[in-house]
Amino acid sequence: KLGNATAAEVSALLKRAPRPITLTFDASVYEGLAADDALARAAASQGIETERVRITPLKGAAGCGLQSREGDVVEVEFSARVAAPDGGREFDSSARRSGRPFAFLLGNGDVVRGFELGCFEMCIGDERLVRVPPALGFGQRGSRAYGVPPAASLEYSVRMVRINGQEDPRARRELLQDEQRF
Repeated sequence: KLGNATAAEVSALLKRAPRPITLTFDASVYEGLAADDALARAAASQGIETERVRITPLKGAAGCGLQSREGDVVEVEFSARVAAPDGGREFDSSARRSGRPFAFLLGNGDVVRGFELGCFEMCIGDERLVRVPPALGFGQRGSRAYGVPPAASLEYSVRMVRINGQEDPRARRELLQDEQRF
């Protein structure tokens, strides 16, 4: 039994132990938990934070043929606000920036991580509300540039306008020219 041994202590014990070594894992602490809850508990026991983005679909595109994925250049119309019971204060939007859809490379880290995660697997024309916890937003520091207080949850209202230059919701990735597929 190792109990609450650190990784370094376990490593030292394994190096000195006679061979063959048999390890057993007591999974009873995770018994009856859903997979997500078990993962969160295991991560917490190791000091790892787990946070989730909550996505609420507002409008789905009919006949989706092209879903956004890592490496796509996506163009979205969005408005971002600090989450609050009264609706919160808008701190950024594509309309305020230029009035045109905002473009970024999905999976490149060009935007707030929670916003980026909320834009995966969207179809052209999809609309959704993305609720972002502080750890996947501006964190414990907030953002002076946007006027976001420390440890603030964020809400993004997002509409997918284009994926890799395609505006047709029926466009299919496998039928596009190579430079528009990826």
